[in-house]
Amino acid sequence: MIWPVLSVLLLIMMGLGLAVAVLERWHLGDGLYFAFVTGLTIGYGDLVPKRPLSRACAVTIGLAGILLVGLVTAVAVQALQRAPALRALGPKANSVGMDDKRRCILRLLCSCPTRPNLLRKALS
Repeated sequence: MIWPVLSVLLLIMMGLGLAVAVLERWHLGDGLYFAFVTGLTIGYGDLVPKRPLSRACAVTIGLAGILLVGLVTAVAVQALQRAPALRALGPKANSVGMDDKRRCILRLLCSCPTRPNLLRKALS
């Protein structure tokens, strides 16, 4: 579910960066560089769009970059929240022989990482 959204955001940023490069008569590599420096809100200032349409594209690149950073952060937080529940399972977490009932319980309880004791009881 995450990859389509991530891919679309990256494509938007790249496409707009290339559009800015064409509008400003920069090298295409400079346009991609500009897109990611702007999208990640670094903004070195070495490349500055002058035309109004290029500036509008830059604002859109910045907004897409904020969404991209938020998305990556949300995925990282979710992974960190699930880690204690999976650690509580020990080697059973990756067991190929785990039956469907235990897998279902695992999926349900992994969404609530503050309850590792329930997880242990359910899988014992």
